[in-house]
Amino acid sequence: MRKVILRDHYRVPPFNEYARDLRILNKVLWLYQRDVLSRHCDTEVVLDDEDGLQAMRANEELLVYRDSLFFNSMLVDEFVRRARASGQPCQVAFNQDDKAISTHSLHLQDSITLIGEHYRGELYYYPHGYVPAEQLEPLVIDTEPLEMGYYHVPDYLVPSGSFVYQVPLKAFIPIENWIHILLANALFGALGWARRLLKDSDKLSVKLKILFKAIIERKRLLSSSALVRVGRGCTIDPTAIIQGPTIIGNNVKIEAGVLIVSSIIGSNVNIMQGAQMVLSVVSDGCYIPFRAALYGTSMMENSMVAQNTILQGSVIGRNTFIGGGSVFTDYNLMGNPIRTMHRGMLQDVGMPACGGAVGHDCRIGAGFVVYPGRTIESGTVLPYEDDHAVIDRDIHYHDVPHHTSDRYARHVVLEEDPSSGWLWLPHKPGEVLHGAAYIPPVTNIEELNLVAEPASDETAEDHDMGEPISAGADYRDAPQYDLSNRVGEPISRLPEQDGDYTIPSPNRSMSGQHYIVGTSYNGSGDEPASLSADYPPDTQPSSNGQHHTNSSNGLTEPGITPAEAPLLGSESPTNQEARSSR
Repeated sequence: MRKVILRDHYRVPPFNEYARDLRILNKVLWLYQRDVLSRHCDTEVVLDDEDGLQAMRANEELLVYRDSLFFNSMLVDEFVRRARASGQPCQVAFNQDDKAISTHSLHLQDSITLIGEHYRGELYYYPHGYVPAEQLEPLVIDTEPLEMGYYHVPDYLVPSGSFVYQVPLKAFIPIENWIHILLANALFGALGWARRLLKDSDKLSVKLKILFKAIIERKRLLSSSALVRVGRGCTIDPTAIIQGPTIIGNNVKIEAGVLIVSSIIGSNVNIMQGAQMVLSVVSDGCYIPFRAALYGTSMMENSMVAQNTILQGSVIGRNTFIGGGSVFTDYNLMGNPIRTMHRGMLQDVGMPACGGAVGHDCRIGAGFVVYPGRTIESGTVLPYEDDHAVIDRDIHYHDVPHHTSDRYARHVVLEEDPSSGWLWLPHKPGEVLHGAAYIPPVTNIEELNLVAEPASDETAEDHDMGEPISAGADYRDAPQYDLSNRVGEPISRLPEQDGDYTIPSPNRSMSGQHYIVGTSYNGSGDEPASLSADYPPDTQPSSNGQHHTNSSNGLTEPGITPAEAPLLGSESPTNQEARSSR
């Protein structure tokens, strides 16, 4: 079976990078997708949009998906098995009462749509080539969610007295916002593994295996090797407490008093004395110093947090430094829903608690307090000065006088290589590697054969799908492509317009809605207090020069004029397009 990858051209803030290049479960998303689908597909085609899919006339079996999707092997296996059994063109669908989808996957995204009685996602199966959307049958997948609460809190924080999540057995979520990275890593990834373990624990053989390992190793059940996978060359202090399900990569150093619970640790990670990690994903090359605490947090590769730093429900980009004593808070003391910026609007994150996000290549000074839902754009250097220690608004690259370079300012320069076809830029040399039998993806539809032999499942490698890179093959040992002239080139700045940057527009139409750019927040830490002077075509300032929006949406405070906006903290408003097509 051939897989067809539809590109998503939306860059996820604050990383300013395509979703496929962001790190999920210690792998870049495109590599994770390839590994999950390797048992079903042997060749692949990469297309810019749906028009290229319609132009494909090959009469062959196709599996089509958007490259910004996160899904696990259990969902894909069931979808492919049932779709092949039906023999009909299918699209993945979910019931409206599926709690994992309605509670977590629907927020801050536009690709899961309600059609008829079901929610439909961008995963398709065509048994004999492309057919129009009207001929697609919904193939309903039950994600089998389980309500899991990790800790209890006073009922004045959460009415139920517990933070609970709907953890699916079959995960599916589009990556369109930094919140989705948090969900894919912590909720659908680390906690999702615990969910699968609970299902498997009903089998007597699984219970006996865990018990046998614990007795032989003289460890507690949750700390035995049946639930804690440790890679090669690791140094772990005897006083460290590690509870599964947990994955630890190669060459990891864990010192005295460390606590790790239900987390994924990459390779070449240093964890110093007294650090704590719960439901977190720490990617390769990270450094966690003494007394740092991570709860439900995702750190991409080669990042570091300094001592006494607390990260709760946050996402940290690669090559980023967070200064000592910084705190990323995760709860709104005013009791209002936590909201974050998505496609130019403040939207509810759908969770009672979540932290913030920091982009790639940032340097954050010591002692900052970051409000929930706030973001810091890639390339920002934010020193502590003038007693401005509270981050109560989104920090953009051009809002501060200090920044590293224009590396992650706006756009990726080199995305295609005309001489060798499609180029997937790696984050490190090992992740572009393929085996000797690897066939590069096809980008020219005319090169496709009109008749293709269907793939055989028996020839595909049978291994654990969707596990982090530290648990599977060591990609660094494979032969490397020569990317010496291309790696590290993903950056440039766009031309300036009247002193402002041009922000990439969203890839889906948002007609008739109001947009906030250069957003600043008021003292309550919830509502924005300024906006730029550029209005969408369907929105005009009132006759008295003041700009009003729908107050029920909580987007702006009536009576704020563009001239007054800089006084409220928006130092450099940006121009943002209101519409664009995928």
